[in-house]
Amino acid sequence: MPSETQKSVVSVAEEKEPVTEEPAELPGVRQGQKDHKIGFTERKFAHLPARESQLKEPPYPKSKNLDTKSGENLFIEADDKDPVWLKDKGDLFFKRSDYHAAINAYSKALKADKDFLSGRLNRATCYIKTRNFNLCVDDINDIVSQIRALKPDEREQDKDFYDKIMARSLVKRGAAYAWLS
Repeated sequence: MPSETQKSVVSVAEEKEPVTEEPAELPGVRQGQKDHKIGFTERKFAHLPARESQLKEPPYPKSKNLDTKSGENLFIEADDKDPVWLKDKGDLFFKRSDYHAAINAYSKALKADKDFLSGRLNRATCYIKTRNFNLCVDDINDIVSQIRALKPDEREQDKDFYDKIMARSLVKRGAAYAWLS
């Protein structure tokens, strides 16, 4: 049997009338404007992003004037001929796991300087990452033959460098051979 308080709660709930809401009136669809162009302002602060840049891209760095015999000012771009710059670009690609772009950068560096051991070693590392083990072994064999072909006095001048390159090369060659078999 319900108590007095329960009866009063039920009677209060029964007394409430349902509220009916009228639906809100929605505005109509706007008509589009023709030939309305939205422009963006120029970037005032270079470190902040902008939606659209109206400034020109900065020029590529140029190396010093190489040959003025023909009367023309001939410049070469730094990325085409400087093997150290190309190796650094390859290193950036390698860090981003873009191994094919890194291989291209290291190959350009080796085209400019065939005796560039660090570039060849890094390219061999990329070949391991892309599972081109035969190309890795070829690069490592070139490094080993270049170091062994050095005159003893040349090798003694930079003994630490050549020993480090030789050790890293042999480890990578062993890894490539292990994957081949």
